[in-house]
Amino acid sequence: MKHDTTAEISLTGPPGYRPSGRFVAQAKLQSDPPDCPYGQWDLVVEPVAERIGDEERPGCLTAFVAFLSPSAPHSALRRGAEIGLFRGTTSLGRAVVLAARYAPAEGTVSSGEVIMHGRDSDRDFVAGAEEAAFPRE
Repeated sequence: MKHDTTAEISLTGPPGYRPSGRFVAQAKLQSDPPDCPYGQWDLVVEPVAERIGDEERPGCLTAFVAFLSPSAPHSALRRGAEIGLFRGTTSLGRAVVLAARYAPAEGTVSSGEVIMHGRDSDRDFVAGAEEAAFPRE
């Protein structure tokens, strides 16, 4: 899995019923048609860090996310995008994209998108994900 996109994942349900470790969920995108209420693309979620002991935000973690299918709408994984996560008809929670690193087609970048490409190292990108998970106060 490429580590090109990080997201904050908020899982719902009791702790024993939440997925742990790397998992695949159906992704409900904002652009999905009404006849796809539970999403139509598989999204791989690979945790970077889990916020253990955070009583204000239980079930919250930072993860790398990527679509499983090469034909999925990868451009939908842009900063600020909200994605519903499902397993079958059961809601697992939601993801909010924190940062994405990809080279979009020319003319497709809208203002406000954060795109990192070129010679940025993976270490810097992972460090950014960890900083998002554990902000300094």
